Amino acid sequence: MKQFIFFISLFFVSLVQVSCLHRKPSEPVIIENTKEVLTIVKDTIFRTEADSTYYNAFIECINGKPVFRSSEISENESIQRDKSYKGLLPPKVSLVNGNLSVQCYNQAQEFFKTWRETYTKEHEQTPIYIEKPIYKAQPLLWFQQTQLWLGRIFLALLALFALVLIIRWKRIV
Repeated sequence: MKQFIFFISLFFVSLVQVSCLHRKPSEPVIIENTKEVLTIVKDTIFRTEADSTYYNAFIECINGKPVFRSSEISENESIQRDKSYKGLLPPKVSLVNGNLSVQCYNQAQEFFKTWRETYTKEHEQTPIYIEKPIYKAQPLLWFQQTQLWLGRIFLALLALFALVLIIRWKRIV
């Protein structure tokens, strides 16, 4: 019976000591220097509709030289055609009884264009502390005060009881 009481008192004393431990503050979370590269591929289609143009002029010969009545094209202008451009058909030119007519047709086309956009984000190493809750001091209620005082009285009686047991244990042994 004496051993049982001794172990129970030892259990309560160790329980009281364990409740007095405090927790260590948490370590800060550290984000290392990182570099994030984001590449976005974009595309689009350029469409041109079929188109045509027409030019008509009357040509007269004055002193053996041809002269245009409506001179929309100057003599210095030259029409150049790019060989890689496949949409423009060769012009149809006809000269009938001094009347010059030029017809030019352009086919409908679609051009597909793709490009890349690259964005770079750099993150620096910064410690982030986890915020602890902020407690506001409020007065205890009457039943909380009562519980505190009853707990103190119980611990004092328990310590006194343990002291008496230890003294009796030493007398017997």
